[in-house]
Amino acid sequence: MENKIIIIKYIRLAIVMILITSCNSKKVIRKINKQEIIENIIQDFSKENNGKVFNVKEFSESKDLYCFVISAENNKIWPGVKDSIGANSTYFPNKFKEIDNSLYIWNDSTIKINVETIEKLQKYKVIDSTYYKIQIGQLSEDNYPVIKSDDSKKSTFYYICKKNIKKHKKIISNKVLSVSKYPDNVCW
Repeated sequence: MENKIIIIKYIRLAIVMILITSCNSKKVIRKINKQEIIENIIQDFSKENNGKVFNVKEFSESKDLYCFVISAENNKIWPGVKDSIGANSTYFPNKFKEIDNSLYIWNDSTIKINVETIEKLQKYKVIDSTYYKIQIGQLSEDNYPVIKSDDSKKSTFYYICKKNIKKHKKIISNKVLSVSKYPDNVCW
């Protein structure tokens, strides 16, 4: 009987030790919140830029970095028939932030297009309904807008460390870096 009690005590001790070890060995991994990243880069960008409409886009990512770009070029929004209030879109902006008479717009494909964003886009006069009117037959296809790109215009690229989103590198350029040429010292 005494041996059984000793064995039970050892089993309990072993279970407690396993629980303590497993709890201490688990790393707390914080889920990366891309909306938080966007808010941070907008705050940084807005210190030096104002008075325009800026598109914020997740550009790409590498193993260690996210790349976001903020640009004022081609800030017109051309909705189609699928871009309506309550719909999801991978293109149409459905999130915004207004700072010092500047509007920052971006898309979150998990959020539906809403009235508040539409009203803000109308206030800044960035919605062009040409595509919509072509799709419903009010205009002919001859009216497609010509989108001109100016290669001399610069965008601001933010390279954000995945392990610590407070670490970033900002590059202002009119050239896009390939993923293999992303800065490698951002996370240091």
